[in-house]
Amino acid sequence: VVPSRGGLSASEFIDIVNKHRVTSVAAFPTTFRKIAFDLKEGDVPSVKRILMCGSSTSEELYKKVSQVFRLRSLRNGYGLSEVVGYVCMTAPNTIGTADAGYPMPSVEYKIVSRETGLPLEAGEVGEITFRGPHLMRGYYNRPEATAEALDEDGWFRSGDAGYRDHAGRLHVVERLKDMIKCLDQQLAPAEVEALIAQHPLVAEAAVVGIEHPDLGEAPTAFVVVKPEGRVGEDELKRLVAEQAASHKHLHGGVVFVERLPRTDTGKVMRRQLRSQYLDRMSKCI
Repeated sequence: VVPSRGGLSASEFIDIVNKHRVTSVAAFPTTFRKIAFDLKEGDVPSVKRILMCGSSTSEELYKKVSQVFRLRSLRNGYGLSEVVGYVCMTAPNTIGTADAGYPMPSVEYKIVSRETGLPLEAGEVGEITFRGPHLMRGYYNRPEATAEALDEDGWFRSGDAGYRDHAGRLHVVERLKDMIKCLDQQLAPAEVEALIAQHPLVAEAAVVGIEHPDLGEAPTAFVVVKPEGRVGEDELKRLVAEQAASHKHLHGGVVFVERLPRTDTGKVMRRQLRSQYLDRMSKCI
Protein backbone atom coordinates (compact mmCIF):
# COMPACT_ATOMS: atom_id res chain seq x y z
CA VAL A 1 0.00 0.00 0.00
CA VAL A 2 1.44 3.40 -0.98
CA PRO A 3 -0.30 6.32 0.80
CA SER A 4 -1.48 9.09 -1.50
CA ARG A 5 0.47 11.61 0.56
CA GLY A 6 3.08 11.80 3.27
CA GLY A 7 2.74 13.13 6.78
CA LEU A 8 0.15 10.63 7.98
CA SER A 9 -1.16 11.04 11.51
CA ALA A 10 -1.17 8.09 13.90
CA SER A 11 -4.92 7.56 13.44
CA GLU A 12 -4.59 7.61 9.62
CA PHE A 13 -1.71 5.14 9.81
CA ILE A 14 -3.77 2.81 12.02
CA ASP A 15 -6.76 2.96 9.64
CA ILE A 16 -4.68 2.18 6.52
CA VAL A 17 -2.66 -0.63 8.12
CA ASN A 18 -5.66 -2.35 9.68
CA LYS A 19 -7.85 -1.95 6.58
CA HIS A 20 -5.28 -3.66 4.33
CA ARG A 21 -3.74 -5.88 7.04
CA VAL A 22 -0.26 -4.60 6.22
CA THR A 23 2.50 -6.90 7.46
CA SER A 24 5.65 -4.98 6.45
CA VAL A 25 6.35 -1.24 6.55
CA ALA A 26 9.30 0.65 5.02
CA ALA A 27 9.55 4.36 5.79
CA PHE A 28 11.82 7.17 6.93
CA PRO A 29 12.58 7.53 10.65
CA THR A 30 10.74 10.87 10.54
CA THR A 31 7.52 8.99 9.71
CA PHE A 32 7.87 6.75 12.75
CA ARG A 33 8.94 9.67 14.92
CA LYS A 34 5.69 11.40 14.00
CA ILE A 35 3.38 8.48 14.76
CA ALA A 36 5.10 6.07 17.16
CA PHE A 37 4.61 8.15 20.29
CA ASP A 38 0.85 8.32 19.62
CA LEU A 39 0.47 4.56 19.11
CA LYS A 40 -0.30 1.96 21.75
CA GLU A 41 0.77 -1.67 21.77
CA GLY A 42 -1.76 -3.66 19.78
CA ASP A 43 -3.03 -0.77 17.60
CA VAL A 44 -1.60 -2.39 14.45
CA PRO A 45 -1.16 -6.10 15.24
CA SER A 46 -0.63 -7.19 11.62
CA VAL A 47 2.72 -5.37 11.24
CA LYS A 48 5.58 -7.82 11.82
CA ARG A 49 8.49 -6.25 9.92
CA ILE A 50 9.75 -2.68 9.70
CA LEU A 51 12.59 -1.21 7.65
CA MET A 52 13.80 2.29 8.49
CA CYS A 53 15.91 4.15 5.96
CA GLY A 54 16.87 7.64 4.85
CA SER A 55 18.52 9.13 7.94
CA SER A 56 20.13 8.22 11.24
CA THR A 57 17.81 6.84 13.91
CA SER A 58 18.00 7.36 17.67
CA GLU A 59 18.03 4.53 20.21
CA GLU A 60 14.97 6.15 21.80
CA LEU A 61 12.95 5.79 18.60
CA TYR A 62 14.02 2.17 18.16
CA LYS A 63 12.89 1.39 21.70
CA LYS A 64 9.54 3.10 21.19
CA VAL A 65 8.86 1.35 17.88
CA SER A 66 9.79 -1.99 19.46
CA GLN A 67 7.31 -1.32 22.26
CA VAL A 68 4.26 -0.49 20.15
CA PHE A 69 4.75 -2.99 17.30
CA ARG A 70 4.86 -6.78 17.81
CA LEU A 71 7.80 -7.25 15.49
CA ARG A 72 9.80 -10.14 14.18
CA SER A 73 12.21 -7.76 12.44
CA LEU A 74 13.17 -4.09 12.83
CA ARG A 75 15.89 -3.37 10.30
CA ASN A 76 17.89 -0.35 9.25
CA GLY A 77 19.32 0.38 5.82
CA TYR A 78 21.55 2.94 4.13
CA GLY A 79 21.15 3.95 0.51
CA LEU A 80 21.17 6.97 -1.79
CA SER A 81 19.52 8.14 -4.98
CA GLU A 82 22.77 7.38 -6.82
CA VAL A 83 22.37 3.64 -6.24
CA VAL A 84 19.57 1.28 -7.15
CA GLY A 85 18.66 -0.02 -3.72
CA TYR A 86 20.88 -0.11 -0.66
CA VAL A 87 24.55 0.13 0.18
CA CYS A 88 24.27 -1.51 3.59
CA MET A 89 21.51 -3.19 5.58
CA THR A 90 21.16 -4.94 8.91
CA ALA A 91 20.62 -8.69 8.92
CA PRO A 92 17.18 -10.33 8.61
CA ASN A 93 15.29 -10.68 11.90
CA THR A 94 17.38 -7.94 13.51
CA ILE A 95 15.48 -6.06 16.20
CA GLY A 96 16.43 -2.39 16.35
CA THR A 97 20.17 -1.75 16.21
CA ALA A 98 21.47 1.76 15.55
CA ASP A 99 24.00 0.67 12.93
CA ALA A 100 23.17 0.43 9.20
CA GLY A 101 24.51 -3.10 8.96
CA TYR A 102 26.88 -4.76 6.54
CA PRO A 103 27.43 -3.96 2.83
CA MET A 104 25.14 -5.61 0.32
CA PRO A 105 26.58 -8.34 -1.96
CA SER A 106 29.25 -7.01 -4.37
CA VAL A 107 29.36 -3.65 -2.53
CA GLU A 108 32.50 -2.27 -0.89
CA TYR A 109 32.60 0.69 1.46
CA LYS A 110 35.28 2.55 3.35
CA ILE A 111 35.49 5.59 5.59
CA VAL A 112 37.99 8.22 4.47
CA SER A 113 39.31 11.50 5.74
CA ARG A 114 37.55 14.43 4.09
CA GLU A 115 40.82 16.35 4.01
CA THR A 116 43.30 13.69 2.84
CA GLY A 117 41.08 11.05 1.24
CA LEU A 118 42.96 8.34 3.17
CA PRO A 119 41.11 5.44 4.85
CA LEU A 120 40.38 5.82 8.56
CA GLU A 121 40.51 3.25 11.33
CA ALA A 122 37.45 1.64 12.95
CA GLY A 123 35.60 4.12 15.16
CA GLU A 124 36.96 7.21 13.39
CA VAL A 125 34.34 9.45 11.78
CA GLY A 126 34.90 10.43 8.17
CA GLU A 127 33.16 10.45 4.81
CA ILE A 128 31.36 7.31 3.68
CA THR A 129 32.58 6.17 0.25
CA PHE A 130 31.53 3.06 -1.63
CA ARG A 131 31.49 1.31 -4.98
CA GLY A 132 29.44 -1.48 -6.51
CA PRO A 133 27.64 -2.67 -9.64
CA HIS A 134 24.42 -0.79 -8.84
CA LEU A 135 26.09 2.62 -8.61
CA MET A 136 25.21 5.23 -11.22
CA ARG A 137 27.63 6.00 -14.06
CA GLY A 138 27.32 9.72 -13.46
CA TYR A 139 24.98 12.70 -13.30
CA TYR A 140 23.23 13.40 -16.59
CA ASN A 141 24.87 16.31 -18.46
CA ARG A 142 26.81 17.30 -15.29
CA PRO A 143 30.40 16.19 -15.91
CA GLU A 144 31.87 18.43 -13.19
CA ALA A 145 29.51 17.06 -10.54
CA THR A 146 30.28 13.53 -11.71
CA ALA A 147 34.05 14.11 -11.48
CA GLU A 148 33.67 15.51 -7.97
CA ALA A 149 31.60 12.56 -6.74
CA LEU A 150 33.30 9.63 -8.53
CA ASP A 151 37.02 8.89 -8.67
CA GLU A 152 38.82 6.94 -11.40
CA ASP A 153 38.54 3.70 -9.39
CA GLY A 154 34.77 3.97 -9.10
CA TRP A 155 34.55 5.11 -5.47
CA PHE A 156 31.58 7.38 -4.80
CA ARG A 157 31.83 10.18 -2.23
CA SER A 158 28.49 10.16 -0.44
CA GLY A 159 28.70 13.46 1.43
CA ASP A 160 27.64 11.56 4.56
CA ALA A 161 29.65 11.27 7.75
CA GLY A 162 29.94 7.88 9.38
CA TYR A 163 32.24 5.25 10.81
CA ARG A 164 32.67 1.49 10.79
CA ASP A 165 32.85 -0.50 13.99
CA HIS A 166 35.30 -3.31 14.68
CA ALA A 167 32.80 -5.87 13.34
CA GLY A 168 32.65 -4.05 9.98
CA ARG A 169 29.17 -2.58 10.43
CA LEU A 170 28.44 0.90 9.08
CA HIS A 171 27.21 3.65 11.40
CA VAL A 172 25.77 6.73 9.71
CA VAL A 173 26.30 9.90 11.72
CA GLU A 174 25.13 12.93 9.72
CA ARG A 175 25.38 14.77 6.44
CA LEU A 176 28.87 16.30 6.35
CA LYS A 177 27.43 19.71 5.48
CA ASP A 178 25.29 19.53 8.63
CA MET A 179 28.17 18.77 11.02
CA ILE A 180 28.89 21.57 13.48
CA LYS A 181 32.40 22.69 14.45
CA CYS A 182 32.40 24.26 17.92
CA LEU A 183 35.51 24.92 20.00
CA ASP A 184 37.57 23.20 17.28
CA GLN A 185 35.65 19.95 17.68
CA GLN A 186 33.13 18.34 15.35
CA LEU A 187 29.69 17.33 16.56
CA ALA A 188 26.71 15.72 14.88
CA PRO A 189 23.41 17.58 15.40
CA ALA A 190 21.67 14.24 15.98
CA GLU A 191 23.67 13.74 19.18
CA VAL A 192 22.30 16.91 20.76
CA GLU A 193 18.84 16.42 19.28
CA ALA A 194 18.63 13.04 21.01
CA LEU A 195 19.38 14.68 24.36
CA ILE A 196 16.72 17.35 23.86
CA ALA A 197 14.20 14.67 22.82
CA GLN A 198 14.54 13.12 26.29
CA HIS A 199 12.34 15.91 27.64
CA PRO A 200 8.79 14.54 27.85
CA LEU A 201 7.22 17.76 26.54
CA VAL A 202 9.43 18.11 23.45
CA ALA A 203 7.77 16.93 20.23
CA GLU A 204 10.85 17.32 18.02
CA ALA A 205 14.05 19.33 17.75
CA ALA A 206 16.70 20.28 15.21
CA VAL A 207 20.15 21.65 15.98
CA VAL A 208 22.19 23.81 13.60
CA GLY A 209 25.48 25.66 13.84
CA ILE A 210 25.35 29.45 13.83
CA GLU A 211 28.57 31.30 13.02
CA HIS A 212 30.18 32.65 16.20
CA PRO A 213 33.32 34.84 16.53
CA ASP A 214 34.79 32.88 19.44
CA LEU A 215 33.33 29.37 19.14
CA GLY A 216 33.45 28.88 15.38
CA GLU A 217 29.85 27.71 15.28
CA ALA A 218 27.39 27.85 18.16
CA PRO A 219 24.99 24.88 18.46
CA THR A 220 21.48 26.33 18.35
CA ALA A 221 18.30 24.34 18.90
CA PHE A 222 14.95 24.80 17.19
CA VAL A 223 12.33 23.08 19.29
CA VAL A 224 8.68 22.14 18.80
CA VAL A 225 6.88 21.68 22.10
CA LYS A 226 3.94 19.31 22.50
CA PRO A 227 0.55 21.10 22.55
CA GLU A 228 -0.04 20.44 26.23
CA GLY A 229 3.41 21.52 27.37
CA ARG A 230 5.47 24.53 28.34
CA VAL A 231 9.24 24.30 28.38
CA GLY A 232 11.80 26.97 29.20
CA GLU A 233 15.04 27.65 27.32
CA ASP A 234 17.19 27.32 30.44
CA GLU A 235 15.60 23.96 31.19
CA LEU A 236 16.67 22.52 27.84
CA LYS A 237 20.12 24.08 27.94
CA ARG A 238 20.65 22.53 31.36
CA LEU A 239 19.40 19.13 30.14
CA VAL A 240 22.09 19.11 27.43
CA ALA A 241 24.85 20.60 29.61
CA GLU A 242 24.41 17.91 32.25
CA GLN A 243 25.04 15.11 29.74
CA ALA A 244 27.37 16.44 27.07
CA ALA A 245 30.84 17.91 26.62
CA SER A 246 31.10 21.70 26.45
CA HIS A 247 31.38 21.88 22.64
CA LYS A 248 27.92 20.24 22.44
CA HIS A 249 26.22 22.72 24.77
CA LEU A 250 23.51 24.97 23.33
CA HIS A 251 25.74 28.05 23.15
CA GLY A 252 23.43 29.59 20.55
CA GLY A 253 20.36 29.14 22.72
CA VAL A 254 16.93 27.67 22.00
CA VAL A 255 14.37 28.93 19.50
CA PHE A 256 10.81 27.66 19.94
CA VAL A 257 8.94 27.13 16.67
CA GLU A 258 5.54 25.76 15.69
CA ARG A 259 7.02 23.28 13.22
CA LEU A 260 10.29 22.31 11.57
CA PRO A 261 10.56 22.89 7.80
CA ARG A 262 11.05 19.59 5.99
CA THR A 263 11.64 18.30 2.49
CA ASP A 264 9.15 16.00 0.73
CA THR A 265 11.12 13.05 2.12
CA GLY A 266 10.82 14.33 5.68
CA LYS A 267 14.35 15.62 6.18
CA VAL A 268 14.77 18.81 8.22
CA MET A 269 15.74 21.83 6.11
CA ARG A 270 18.57 23.05 8.32
CA ARG A 271 19.71 25.73 5.90
CA GLN A 272 16.26 27.31 6.07
CA LEU A 273 16.31 27.26 9.87
CA ARG A 274 19.71 28.92 9.86
CA SER A 275 18.54 31.61 7.41
CA GLN A 276 15.41 32.30 9.45
CA TYR A 277 17.51 32.69 12.58
CA LEU A 278 19.98 35.07 10.95
CA ASP A 279 17.14 37.13 9.42
CA ARG A 280 15.54 37.39 12.82
CA MET A 281 18.79 38.48 14.47
CA SER A 282 19.47 41.11 11.79
CA LYS A 283 16.08 42.70 12.45
CA CYS A 284 16.89 42.94 16.15
CA ILE A 285 20.05 44.97 15.52
